[in-house]
Amino acid sequence: MPSKNLISLATLANLVTSVAKGLERKEICVDGRNTNYLEAGNGETLLFIHGFGGTNHMWRSWLQQLKTQYRVIAVTIPELEPTLNFSKAHYSFRTYSEWVSRFLEEIGVPQCHLLAHSTGACITAFFASSYPEKTSSITLFSPPNIGQLPQKETENTFDKALKLDLTDSDQLKKLISDSFFDTPKIPMLILNQLTKIIDSHQLEINFMLSQLSSASNVLLRRLPLISSPTLIIGGKCDHFLSNPATLQYFQHKINGSQLELLEECSHFPFQEQTEISMIIFENFIRTTLDNNLVAS
Repeated sequence: MPSKNLISLATLANLVTSVAKGLERKEICVDGRNTNYLEAGNGETLLFIHGFGGTNHMWRSWLQQLKTQYRVIAVTIPELEPTLNFSKAHYSFRTYSEWVSRFLEEIGVPQCHLLAHSTGACITAFFASSYPEKTSSITLFSPPNIGQLPQKETENTFDKALKLDLTDSDQLKKLISDSFFDTPKIPMLILNQLTKIIDSHQLEINFMLSQLSSASNVLLRRLPLISSPTLIIGGKCDHFLSNPATLQYFQHKINGSQLELLEECSHFPFQEQTEISMIIFENFIRTTLDNNLVAS
């Protein structure tokens, strides 16, 4: 039976969804497990993928703005969302990208543009390298440091996370502070719930982080295989989770990719600098669609 703190988070998530007018909440079974997603609009499909500890709700402002021009879908990926309902014996960007592929098959989407954040950006990069026929374009927000540079410059983000004790509310608050240029106020109730969830899943979390750290080397070798139009957006002030040097490396390895580093921004550019991020993305997607039209 889910613990009370998990129920509280689920209730909070449902309240947020109810505020997001015009977004339809749907549920589907993928690999024997139910997951939910938000959907609205018509036209070219944009699929939004969150990072570790995120949900589809984090994209709601983008969904609201883009639903007038596109079909927008934001999915919550099991085991990466806040309840951390673990079940896998193996975690990698490959297994998650395969899950995304099956999700798209289940909802009948043969090809889409993917927008993803942090760990989700790694999953999306692997997906694009594996399923070019399903990938119209990818937009990667703050892909984490994954060990491509000397450790003294950018230590692997998953290794860094393994060293943290996030059951300590002070360390958790510092992580949140390091992830934003202007740190949002997080109610103590939410912080306490997060620390309890992390505490109850500490072994599973560490196991996942260790496996994703190992999977980083595989992803690095696949970046040059990405042929889809690629936009990378990050913050110049993100020095803990996604160093600008990492984003420059991604740009170097993904042929023809576009990199935008934003001022006064850390790990969440689509939330911290929503307006400028949206302008950059809309210019990118219009150029991509125009080029596809000319090519056809």
